[in-house]
Amino acid sequence: MMVLIVVGGIGCYAAAKKRMATLEKLVQNLTGLEELRLSGVDISSSVPHFLANFSSLRSINLRNCSLQNEFPIAILQLPKLKFLDVAFNTNLTDFLPEFQNSSLLEYLHLYSTGLSGIIPKSIMNLNRLISLSLSNCSFLGIIPGSLANMTQLTHLDLAHNEFIGVVPSLVSLTKLTVLDLSGLPDWLGKLTNLNKLRLYGMNLYGEIPPFLANLTKLSIVEMPKNSLFGHIPSSCMNLTQLSMINLGENQLQGPVSSSFSNFKSLQDLRLNDNNFSGMVELDWFLGLNKLEGLIVGGNKISFVVANKYANGTLP
Repeated sequence: MMVLIVVGGIGCYAAAKKRMATLEKLVQNLTGLEELRLSGVDISSSVPHFLANFSSLRSINLRNCSLQNEFPIAILQLPKLKFLDVAFNTNLTDFLPEFQNSSLLEYLHLYSTGLSGIIPKSIMNLNRLISLSLSNCSFLGIIPGSLANMTQLTHLDLAHNEFIGVVPSLVSLTKLTVLDLSGLPDWLGKLTNLNKLRLYGMNLYGEIPPFLANLTKLSIVEMPKNSLFGHIPSSCMNLTQLSMINLGENQLQGPVSSSFSNFKSLQDLRLNDNNFSGMVELDWFLGLNKLEGLIVGGNKISFVVANKYANGTLP
């Protein structure tokens, strides 16, 4: 029999606080539990180790619960577990185990926790994973090339860790639609199903590679707070399906292209705090009916306003 716990909202939290119910007291007798959902509840306690013995568990969502101390890694070995999310628990610590090849895990979200150590090569045994999010942790060492064998992945997030060395080729991950990495490797141009590319504050240095133009399904490109320089490649101006472009806080230069007027799906454009220069006609952007945000400050550009807007009225 499935037992489902869903807790959320201020009233539930207040009631739990009033009863002084720790997570351990709450679930210790629910040995047939299949789903545990307490996302957003301020538990402020450890994850009880006995959960690793709840062999019926299929889904655990303890995101943003103020969890503390070591996470019982044996939970990752639960035979029926498909979904695990303990993200945004910064005081939750431990290391990743060696993974068994019988895992059913499809979603593993550990980002913004205190987990650390290396990512074991045996992570490839999680061959059913669809979404893997390990960003904003303290993982170190090299990114294992065995990730290339996890061919079911559609979402991979490894950014903001302490990895060293070269990012291995993940060109075999043809189902990827979201990629968040700490670099801009050449094989990236072959992941033609990507629709979101986020490289926020990754210490990237160099020019924007023209091969990004191959990623014709992109809807979001975010590469702010890096050390990118040079011009925006003209080939990338053909990615007119983009809804968000964020290249702020880099060292990009040259004129702002009039081709931005062709980005009819654009909702948010951020080119701020670069070295762009020259004249920019406001008309280029006023025809973009979906545009909600335009941030271009911190450059050396001058706006030209057409005479038809001289009276101060704008669309």
